[in-house]
Amino acid sequence: MLLEASKILSHANLDMTPLYPLLNETIAKAILLGPENAQTGPALRHDQNTLDRHRSQLDPEQLVVYECLTQRIQDLFKNA
Repeated sequence: MLLEASKILSHANLDMTPLYPLLNETIAKAILLGPENAQTGPALRHDQNTLDRHRSQLDPEQLVVYECLTQRIQDLFKNA
C-alpha cells in the first residue's frame, strides 16, 4: 500500500515525506489499540462523497484495489 501511495504521489510530483507523521500515528494507534479498534476513514464512515473523490483520482488498476479494500472494511465493520 505504501508503494502505491508513493507511486501516486510521485506521479503528481509530490513527496511522501509529509505523510510520515500520519503513517507513524497510524501504526502506533494500531499497536496500542489493535488494528480492529484503530480503523478509521471514509470506508468505515460510509462517506460516499470522499470515497467518490478518491475513486476519481485513481487509475483502473488502483481502483480495483481501492474497491476491494473499501468493501472489505465495510464488511468487517458492518455492525460498527
